[in-house]
Amino acid sequence: MKRILLIICKNFLRLPYVWFGLCYYAWRTDRYSEARKYTFLKKIAKWIVSAGKVNIKVYGQGKLPDENGFVFFPNHHGVF
Repeated sequence: MKRILLIICKNFLRLPYVWFGLCYYAWRTDRYSEARKYTFLKKIAKWIVSAGKVNIKVYGQGKLPDENGFVFFPNHHGVF
């Protein structure tokens, strides 16, 4: 819970930009490419990770499929 509050406090001034950006892309889904929408989401994710002081380590990234996407199912829940 403390980590979530830390993320909110550090990104408080960005919240209006993020909210209206998400709403803007949600209302105009056909106008923009998937790549542009994912770029916006990646920017938000980087802000959250840096504000939460989370160190992400990636192993086995080469085993993920390049096409048709994938879904992660964690075996436990976390605060982040």
